[in-house]
Amino acid sequence: MKIRPIKASVGVAVLSLALNVAHGETPKASVDAKQQSASKVVVSESELANLTPSQREFVERLMKVPAHKRRGSFCVAPGTSQDYIDLLDRLMFEGVDDSQRYVHTTRWPGSQGSPFAMTYSFVPDGTAVPADSGLPGGSNQIHSLFGGLFGSTSAWQSIFTESFETWGSASGLSYTQVGDDGAPLFGSAGSGARGDTRISSIPLDGFNGVLAYNQFPNAVFGTVGGGDMVLDANDGPNWADSANDYRFLRNTIMHEHGHGIGLMHVCPDNSSKLMEPAINLNFSGPQLDDIRSGQRHYGDVFEANDSVGSASNLGTFHNRTDVYEDLSIDDNSDVDVYAFSVPDNAELDVTLSPVGNSYQSAEQVFFGCLFVSPVTVNALSIHNLNMTLLDTDGSTTLLTAASNGSGQSESINGFSLPGAGTYYLQVSASTSTNDIQLYDLSIEVGVPAGDGDADDDNDVDLEDFMVMQQCVGPVSAGCGALDTDADGDIDDGDLAGFVGALVGP
Repeated sequence: MKIRPIKASVGVAVLSLALNVAHGETPKASVDAKQQSASKVVVSESELANLTPSQREFVERLMKVPAHKRRGSFCVAPGTSQDYIDLLDRLMFEGVDDSQRYVHTTRWPGSQGSPFAMTYSFVPDGTAVPADSGLPGGSNQIHSLFGGLFGSTSAWQSIFTESFETWGSASGLSYTQVGDDGAPLFGSAGSGARGDTRISSIPLDGFNGVLAYNQFPNAVFGTVGGGDMVLDANDGPNWADSANDYRFLRNTIMHEHGHGIGLMHVCPDNSSKLMEPAINLNFSGPQLDDIRSGQRHYGDVFEANDSVGSASNLGTFHNRTDVYEDLSIDDNSDVDVYAFSVPDNAELDVTLSPVGNSYQSAEQVFFGCLFVSPVTVNALSIHNLNMTLLDTDGSTTLLTAASNGSGQSESINGFSLPGAGTYYLQVSASTSTNDIQLYDLSIEVGVPAGDGDADDDNDVDLEDFMVMQQCVGPVSAGCGALDTDADGDIDDGDLAGFVGALVGP
C-alpha cells in the first residue's frame, strides 16, 4: 500500500539553480559572430562593486558566455541581494524569447505516463566537473565535503537516497544506487558503471547565492549525460543544517532532481509547490502540483497497470480495508486496473475519490514569477472518474459506478461477490481532457463469521470436521464456513465455534 499525504504550507525560501545545460532554446541561424562572442547587457562597475568576490567572478564568467548559450533558471536563498538576482536574470535571459524558454516536456526514455527505473551515483572525488553555461568548473569534492559534515558516508548518502525515494513514492519512478567510474561528466550516459543521475560538488559562488544546478533528462535533443546534479561546495553550513531532519538539504535535492526528471519551475511563487523558484521549508518534498507533474510524466506507483493482464495485484482481502492515496490516470485514455482476491463469499465496498483543489499555475518567465499571469487549475475535477468491477474471468462486468459528475466520488456499497477468486477493478475517465487526475482508492472486503457448515447441507457434523482438517491455515476456497471467528485463518481459535455448532441441523 502506498500512502502519500498532500500538504500545503507557507514559509521562507531557499535557493537552488536548475541549469538547463541539456535543454534550451534552439539557437537561431541568424546569430552573428559579435552576438556569439560577447554579452550585449551592460553591467556597470558599480553593480560589480556591490557583489562579493565570488559573486563577481561568477557574473564575469557568465558575461563571457555567448547569450544564446546561457540557459538557466534561478531561485533565491534568504538574504540573497536582489541586485545580484536581477543581474543574473538579465544575463541568463539576454536575447531569449519568453515564449520558447520553458517549452519543455521531455522525460527519460518511455512514453507519457510510463514508469522509469533510474540509477544514481556519487562521482568520485577529483573527477573534473566541466565549466558550463557560465558556471565554473572544478574538481569534485562531494565525498570529502559531506563526509566531513556528517561523519560517515552512510549518514549523508542516506539523505540523498531518501530524497530520491520520496519522488519514487509519489510517481512511477524507482531508484537504485550504483557505483561511479569517474567518467567525464555531462557527456557519459548512465550504465552499469555509473548512474543516470550523477551527483557532485564544487565551489560555485560562495555561501548562499547559487546552491546547485541540475541538468534535464538526457533524452533532450538526443544528448547523453543529462540529469546530473552539482551542489555548491561553499554551502556546507546549509547542507549540515539539521533542522526538520535536514530539510534544507532534502528540499534542495528534491527540487533539483525535479528538474532532473523533466520538471520546470512553476509560478506563482506562493509557497505551495516544491518546484517554485523559491523553495518553502515549511513542507517537505513534492506537493500537489509537483505530484501531478511527476505522474503526468511517469505515472503513479502502480504503473504500468493498463489492462487485466498487467493489473496491479493488491493481494488477498478478508475483513481487510486498504486506502491507496495519490494514484492517477495521466490522461483521458489511461485506464488503471487492480486485481484483488477473496477466499470465499464476501461483501465489497469501494470508494473512488478524485484528489485536488483549485490553485494558480503558470510557467516561469523573465524575472522569475514577477510578471506572469497565472491561470486557475481545478485539480479536483479535471476528469469525471468512473469504475467497473469485473468478474474473475477479467471480462464480465459485474457492476459499474459512474453516476456522479467531475470532482465527485463514486462508490460500490455492500456488493456480494459471487465466490472465491480474483476480481478486477478498473478505473477510467469519461471525459476527454488531455490532462492528469489524481485519485484515492479505498477497498474494503467484509467476510462474516463462518457457521461451520462446510458442505452446506444445513447440518454441522463429522463430514464438516473432516473438511476442517484439510482447511487448516489461511482461508481458501470452500473453507470460509469454518472460519468461525472471521480472522482469515482456520486454526485453534475456530474449534470452539465449530464445537458449539455441532448440535445438528
